[in-house]
Amino acid sequence: WDIAPGRLWWNEGFNAQYGWDWRTHAATIDQWSALLHPDDEARVGRDLDAALASGATEWHAQYRLRCENGDYASVEDRGMILRDAGGQPVRAVGGMLDVTRRRRDEADLRLLRRAVEATENGIIIADACADDQPIVYVNPAFSRITGYAAEDSIGRNCRFLQGDERDQPALPAIREAIEQAREVRVQLRNYRRDGSPFWNELRMAPVRDQDGALTHFVGILNDITERRRAEDTLAHRATHDELTGLPNRELVMECLAKAVARADAADSCVGLVFVDLDDFKLINDSLGHASGDEVLRTVGRRLRAALQPGDTVGRFGGDEFVLVVNAVDRDAVAGATERVFVALSQPMEIGAASLQITPSIGYCRHPGDGDDPALLLRHADQAMYQAKQQGRNCVVAYRDEFGTQASERLALVSQLRDALQTGQFALAFQLQFDQQRRPVGMEALLR
Repeated sequence: WDIAPGRLWWNEGFNAQYGWDWRTHAATIDQWSALLHPDDEARVGRDLDAALASGATEWHAQYRLRCENGDYASVEDRGMILRDAGGQPVRAVGGMLDVTRRRRDEADLRLLRRAVEATENGIIIADACADDQPIVYVNPAFSRITGYAAEDSIGRNCRFLQGDERDQPALPAIREAIEQAREVRVQLRNYRRDGSPFWNELRMAPVRDQDGALTHFVGILNDITERRRAEDTLAHRATHDELTGLPNRELVMECLAKAVARADAADSCVGLVFVDLDDFKLINDSLGHASGDEVLRTVGRRLRAALQPGDTVGRFGGDEFVLVVNAVDRDAVAGATERVFVALSQPMEIGAASLQITPSIGYCRHPGDGDDPALLLRHADQAMYQAKQQGRNCVVAYRDEFGTQASERLALVSQLRDALQTGQFALAFQLQFDQQRRPVGMEALLR
């Protein structure tokens, strides 16, 4: 800039950057000034005049310059003021840097940071290039969820959130994703600073630079403790009896199948015990259903106490309970069943009443009485039926002839039903006489 005549000279970068031919549109200081944003023109002019008048040798300004396409570019302008021997400014030499992209990026970064800090999800960034991949950033939501402030977390590996629980099923998936530098989504249990556990739904993704090189991992934490608690409650209700909290039929059969597989692998034994309470209906009818429910809960507690921790106690409904007993041999199954019988034969204090409950118990064993869980259940049920037939309040082990008797009983019922539907029954009446051969009554016979 030749200051006295006001002439300007630009290199060809001015034309390329802003679209103007400087010889036509910015050849003088006034033409250049006319390209400034109206809100910046006066301010920049005052600053330039002040620099010239103050004896300064440098001038610096930031402003918006109108481009040929009508947009405004953000620029930083720096100039060195050359003066004569008397200190008067004669020329200025400098350059104008287009910082539009940088300003836009800075604004985007500010917006992104505000968004990251405002989100309810915890965000954590780890350095993928440093040893042990230390944390370099956590947002406020991370601190709110975990209880760890940023200064307590930065520089540490994320595994500190796992406490001593280093064998969770999700951890191999995380390690594999880190090794392969790919995204992963898992659920794992973490621990807050106060030691309380919480379920974390973690989504982790790699971050790469402009050349595609891995630089960081970013993780998004979502506290799903309440959701997991609700899911666990629903899952428990689907597999457990609501009244007693014991496994239901579906879960018992699943446990039985696993027990049979373990017994086959270890050359051991499994017992399946079917328990039915005698005359339970009388309790409901005489004392009410609330007392009946308490009896069932008490029975469930006694059954659990009578068996080993690895055994299963389930309720099939009503007053029927089924037990899966893990044992070393057939005699051990018989011993466990006898303990169950003794436990249930003890008096119960239900409210103000003292009740003597008697059970009818049938059981079978694997191997020997069946290999299929459904068959074992049928055999235990048949043994329980025999206990009922023998007068109740006893324990009966399954025998092969029970199956034959059950089949005959089922065939008889089927034949009777068919006879009724096809009109094969005939009604006959027969007189009854006393010892003096006098008619005293009549009986009806169905033949």
